Amino acid sequence: MQLHLTVAGTSANDALLLLHGFLGRGADWRDLAAATAPGCRCIMPDLPGHGASIGADRPADYGVAATAAALIGILDTMALERVDLLGYSLGGRVALYTALHYPGRVGRLVLESASPGLAAEDDRRQRLDEDRLRAGTLRSEGIAVFVDAWFDQPLFASLRRRPDLLARLKRRRRRCDAAGLALSLENIGTGRFPSLWQRLPDLEMPVLLVCGGLDDKYRTLNGSMAGLMPDARLVTVADAGHNVHLERPAAFARIVREFLWEPPARATDRRR
Repeated sequence: MQLHLTVAGTSANDALLLLHGFLGRGADWRDLAAATAPGCRCIMPDLPGHGASIGADRPADYGVAATAAALIGILDTMALERVDLLGYSLGGRVALYTALHYPGRVGRLVLESASPGLAAEDDRRQRLDEDRLRAGTLRSEGIAVFVDAWFDQPLFASLRRRPDLLARLKRRRRRCDAAGLALSLENIGTGRFPSLWQRLPDLEMPVLLVCGGLDDKYRTLNGSMAGLMPDARLVTVADAGHNVHLERPAAFARIVREFLWEPPARATDRRR
């Protein structure tokens, strides 16, 4: 599947690939990318089923293996041997999978509120059933009903403290394509995603894990992940929940900028 791209910046030496979360699109990163990576070439694709990356006929085109291959295809087309890679939530899972399966193409990895999937097969099976039910809701009741239910989850409780931000976010998400999102849920949602827990010690590149101080679930997950990675740094951002880059954009931009371009010297530090 050919992914729609938003590209900003023209640097020939530094490139950053940014992957959005579920319900998002590449252009969502535009303002933050300018603050996070000034002068850097920022490549912001719409993941399958999102934005303008819709209409693929085969369900497999929405899966993580096909998505990672499509991302590497973008790098090949743009003649980029290696990039830094940043992903949020769903995009973080895809970024982790890509870094593990194409390690030579990723210089540094940033994971915001991301996980390596569910370790237990029973948990994955249960979550797959839930993802299928949500996909059914999208198809039968439409995007507006789905978006309201999505943001009612406890995971996004911190957004309810900021009603203006939540209202803007919901308005934006209601423009999404229901059919594409349903296929995304069924084929790359948490229930379908393979467990990568046992592969975490294989990550050789420096990794930054960012989570919100109000997001208890992902603070715990990211702490466990950091302990399994050879070169990981975990940063918890106060007064933020699951969506750190929207709730604390200036803090998020500073943390990522310092990690990518002002890192301390270390043996595994490989600059392009």
